[in-house]
Amino acid sequence: MDPRRNGSIRTDYDGCPPKDTLTDRPPAPFHRRGGTLMYVIFLITALGLIAATMAQMTMHSMTATGDQIKMEQTIYGAEAGVEASIAAIEDFLQRSEEVDNHVLVTYLQDKIPSLKVAKIQVTMTYDTSSLKSNRVYIRAKANQEECEYVHFVVVTWEQSSDGAFYISSIDHATVYGDDGTS
Repeated sequence: MDPRRNGSIRTDYDGCPPKDTLTDRPPAPFHRRGGTLMYVIFLITALGLIAATMAQMTMHSMTATGDQIKMEQTIYGAEAGVEASIAAIEDFLQRSEEVDNHVLVTYLQDKIPSLKVAKIQVTMTYDTSSLKSNRVYIRAKANQEECEYVHFVVVTWEQSSDGAFYISSIDHATVYGDDGTS
């Protein structure tokens, strides 16, 4: 009997099992070496591409959200100009015994030619119609960086039976971007 064998378990000369059983295996064939390394490199590359795509999508989303916020602020700026003009018209109508369109337009141009709301510049334009004596046209053009918004309003007024003037209708129209007029 071989002194290195104790029953069916192989032992060293001192009776203990070998310390390194991996060295007893024959080396792997050349074509199987480095397969794990290639797999890890592929996995790292794939994860890097996924991370780069996610970063690009996040940046695009943040830019789109910022543009939307600027556009909403520009809209509110134009609407603030319109509301200020309507309040000025109400004030003018309450203080007047007789309303002349051209006098009202001059009053509005002197009182609210433009206004600035935060970073938004709002330019007001007023006009009247020779066909309708109780109507004024308001154009509020708001600009903020690359955003532009134009808000058109037609304000019509009437005179009550007691002689007081009041606004009878306000019609709104909006345009995004430049409408081609200054």
